[in-house]
Amino acid sequence: MDMTQDLKNYTDGYKDPNLWKVFETEHYVFHYVKNSVAERELGYISETQEKAHAKITKTLGLEDMMKKIKYYIYQSETDKKRLMGDDGFAQAIWYDHSIHIVYTEDIKPIGEHEDVHLLTLPWGVAIGFFQEGLAEHMSGCVWGKDRKPSESFVRNGLDLKKIPDLKHFFSHAFWMENAEQNIGYYYPLAGTFTQFLIGKFGLEKYRKFYMKISRENSREENIKIFEEIFGDLNETAENYFKTILAV
Repeated sequence: MDMTQDLKNYTDGYKDPNLWKVFETEHYVFHYVKNSVAERELGYISETQEKAHAKITKTLGLEDMMKKIKYYIYQSETDKKRLMGDDGFAQAIWYDHSIHIVYTEDIKPIGEHEDVHLLTLPWGVAIGFFQEGLAEHMSGCVWGKDRKPSESFVRNGLDLKKIPDLKHFFSHAFWMENAEQNIGYYYPLAGTFTQFLIGKFGLEKYRKFYMKISRENSREENIKIFEEIFGDLNETAENYFKTILAV
């Protein structure tokens, strides 16, 4: 399976050790700026991530990778873009085993999500819909600043006709072309669909599926893998949406 990550906009200015203060825990190395919100809340951040690490590895049956995750915590989107090339709130960089986040009084993207991307690398890299779906599932299937149940966003997306047939999400290209502008619908959809599959079929079947699908496959090839493991996609999708609408 191809483990290459699209990093064409990324830079490595963040690797300058003079930029950071450093704090280590059992599974993490936190890089933060002096007199920042992150420094003031470092105890909370480190405790949150250690709890997340324990939850992820225990729930998914993952072995301890024995390699600490490096967190780089920026004070603003501008600083983050200048030092690593992207101004998104949070990204996991596979090859560097690092996570980059913007952390302010109002923005605190910590918890399980990005860590799942790194800790499940031994499973391979699934297509975006299921890679993000597993991360959202492990984050509790809540969305937005107020952490509302993801099901409500899916229902809203259905009402507004923002959610297409699930078959489209089996193409990684479709996800890459459409997820960002529909993030408030597609991420909750991905998380709750993964939650449904694991709840109905069990983690082992989901893990088997996750490891077999590929970003290089066509949509039809990934759907075939799905149906070999879970059964008919249309029937599964119908049952999933029934649970969403019943909540």
